[in-house]
Amino acid sequence: MEATIVAGDDSKRGAGRYFLKVDVADGIKLTDGPHMSFEVRARDGLGIPRHTVELYRFKHERDPEVDLSDEQVVELEKGFVGKQFKLYAYETGRFAGIPKPLPKGYFPWQDHGFMFVTELVVLGETK
Repeated sequence: MEATIVAGDDSKRGAGRYFLKVDVADGIKLTDGPHMSFEVRARDGLGIPRHTVELYRFKHERDPEVDLSDEQVVELEKGFVGKQFKLYAYETGRFAGIPKPLPKGYFPWQDHGFMFVTELVVLGETK
C-alpha cells in the first residue's frame, strides 16, 4: 500500500495524533482514501510516530519537558506530515464503546457509543 502521514484535527479523537491516509491499496489508486489510525509492528525499526510526543521523542531522543506550543508543533511536523510511505500493512478491527442497553445493574462510564473500529497494522516498508 501507499499512504501519506496526516495530522489529526482538534477533536478528542484526532488532537495530537497522526493518521495514515491510504492513497493506494492492492494497486488500486484511491481518490479520497480513508484516514486510518495505525500501529507499527515492523521488525526493521521503522519509525512512524503516532502522536506529537512520539514524534518529538523520535527527533530529539527524549520527551519534551513542557507542553508544546502550536508553533513548536508546526516546526516539529515539518518533513513528517505529508511524508509518503510504501508499506506492508493489513487492516484489523474490533468492537469498542458502550453497547445499549447495558445489562441491569450496570451504569455507563465515559466512552463513545458502541461501534466497529478499524486500524492498520504496519509490518514494514516496501522497497
